[in-house]
Amino acid sequence: MAKKQEQQLPVPDWYLKLEAKYLEAIAKKQAAEEEIEKCKTAFLGMMESDKLNKVSTDLTVASLMPESIGRKFNSTDFKKDYPDLYEKYATKYIKSSYVKVKVKEP
Repeated sequence: MAKKQEQQLPVPDWYLKLEAKYLEAIAKKQAAEEEIEKCKTAFLGMMESDKLNKVSTDLTVASLMPESIGRKFNSTDFKKDYPDLYEKYATKYIKSSYVKVKVKEP
């Protein structure tokens, strides 16, 4: 299948300014998320080594959540194996319009 051809139009100045702000925000968000994960890993390690289930201050509460078994529902296989039941119980909804912004890899 051929790739859809995009028409190249002049890019508005407002878009370029907003794009720069957006990319800067993404970089800050990624750095912050990495730092948050490092802190969570450190909290986990220290709480386990000190045998603490919960630590609370005026600003935060850290609770050690023990390993557990979860369950996921495989809707793809269910739809394939039981299409009538899937159609009966799957609900449809209207999704509001939105902008999808994809950052291109260099």
